Amino acid sequence: LELIQYEDELSTESNLRRAHVVLSMIVQSYLFGYLLKSQSIQDGMQKDLRSDAKEIKVVPVQVARPYLFVSEQLGIAPIVCSCTLDTWNWRLKSKSQGFTMDNLTLVSRMTNEPAEVGFHVLPAFMNGITG
Repeated sequence: LELIQYEDELSTESNLRRAHVVLSMIVQSYLFGYLLKSQSIQDGMQKDLRSDAKEIKVVPVQVARPYLFVSEQLGIAPIVCSCTLDTWNWRLKSKSQGFTMDNLTLVSRMTNEPAEVGFHVLPAFMNGITG
């Protein structure tokens, strides 16, 4: 995988924030994905795939460099934080419904579990109403 040129594309605050959300999820999945219990069905039998996964200790440069760049531009650490998964990662389901808890959803998800939405939408809503 080639190292892409990202500096020109990541010049606005909104692009930097979106990149931080996406890159944080990629890094977390890369580093800790082996801990997730994944199952595969082969020949009608479920198989736990955790034993097949390996711990990763180094993030590839193609992900690490843009992640560090974006984090530095935003003035935050290259880690998953509340602003990454909550404040910068929501959208309205319907613009006509306004800013209500029931009208918020996540832009990006790590697990796609229903509980994940509630876990991150609640802080986003609280941040939104308190300013």
